[in-house]
Amino acid sequence: MSKMVNISHGHALPGGIGCGAVGFHDESKETKAITDQLVPLLNRHGIESHDCSCNKHVSANQCLQELVAKHNSYKNEDLSVSLHLNSADSEKAEGIEVLVLSTGGDQYKMEVAHRILDAFEEAGFKIRGVKVRTDLYFLKHCNSPSILVEMYFCSSKHDCQLAEKYGHAGMARLLATGITGKPIKDISYGTKVKIKKNIKIRDSKGSDYNRVGIFYAGAVVEVLETNKACTRARVTSNHWISLDSRYVEVIN
Repeated sequence: MSKMVNISHGHALPGGIGCGAVGFHDESKETKAITDQLVPLLNRHGIESHDCSCNKHVSANQCLQELVAKHNSYKNEDLSVSLHLNSADSEKAEGIEVLVLSTGGDQYKMEVAHRILDAFEEAGFKIRGVKVRTDLYFLKHCNSPSILVEMYFCSSKHDCQLAEKYGHAGMARLLATGITGKPIKDISYGTKVKIKKNIKIRDSKGSDYNRVGIFYAGAVVEVLETNKACTRARVTSNHWISLDSRYVEVIN
């Protein structure tokens, strides 16, 4: 049975009273952009995921209450993940840490926490480890097991330059690698995908489309274009297919 892992960026929109830290990077801006990439990426790779963020200009307390309520509305949620950037007075402080309410209990929570650290370490980030925090609203009030990921320091020029090297999509791939426990491959122009189950061919990337045929299991097609969320791909001049991992598998 597949997991449900829901994501939220931990602060309100940039420029408001509940926004996050600002250094070389703006925490609210960066974490929202990474969340926007991560949620569809997880869905494409077999993890059901929903964006539970508070995308409003509200106070910090209002933001936390709303996003936790969104997480708790999903009764089958296996893990709640909150994305943040860290900040410090010294530019020498750098690296990633994962915060948890406790290190006991749910095994999947701790597996994901350590896998995320491993993925970021391989990408060149300093590892600050898993740390217990009993004072954070998100960790205390989510009904499901939860982790809060301080991905890097927005006050560190080195960290921000490293994050820029990977971009929002690359940072999302590092997180997704930790969550899924497997390497995440890009889907873009030239990517070949194998059809795992018979799949409808559409004439449009949007929701208003006509069914124009079927690709049968075993077929291999080349991606020419994807929609913005990378949930559908154009594979001929006017043929689109779903990129749901139940139906397609990336083979290069």
